[in-house]
Amino acid sequence: MIDFCLKPLDSRSRFSLIANHRCYREKGHDGKCSEYPYLQDLEKTHKKVAQKIKRDSTNTTGAAWASADAGPNRILRWAMLLSDEELRGYELDMSQLRPGIVAKLREKAAPYEDCMQVAMKLTWLVYQMPDAPTPPDSIRRYLETRCATKVAQEKSRWAMLEVEPI
Repeated sequence: MIDFCLKPLDSRSRFSLIANHRCYREKGHDGKCSEYPYLQDLEKTHKKVAQKIKRDSTNTTGAAWASADAGPNRILRWAMLLSDEELRGYELDMSQLRPGIVAKLREKAAPYEDCMQVAMKLTWLVYQMPDAPTPPDSIRRYLETRCATKVAQEKSRWAMLEVEPI
């Protein structure tokens, strides 16, 4: 497994103190750090797909309407790991939300590192779709070393669970 650079990156989020954004290029890379180096090509060719991968892997889902009790439309998944008291420091009062909304937000919580793994895997899966663009060799290699083996292992686990018809 190739190590990541993991140099801290700046954040403009209101949760910047806990954002912990990191560089996910290979350790010892040349050039500028990047949180999503594997999305570089999709950002140019299929920008909405790249944005959706980022959004879905790092943010909770939320209400499409604005109201005080509906909760935030989108919030960082790792922010939902904070206590209610800590979240009040970010102007989010969980006690003002309906219990079902709080449960949904808490259910979607995940550490930053897990979110980044999901973003990589989603990108890998996008490139596996029919009629998907072919990734540049450097991105293909990057994703293969981090995702292809995991996907193959998951497929073989499912294959072992299949039962022969009688």
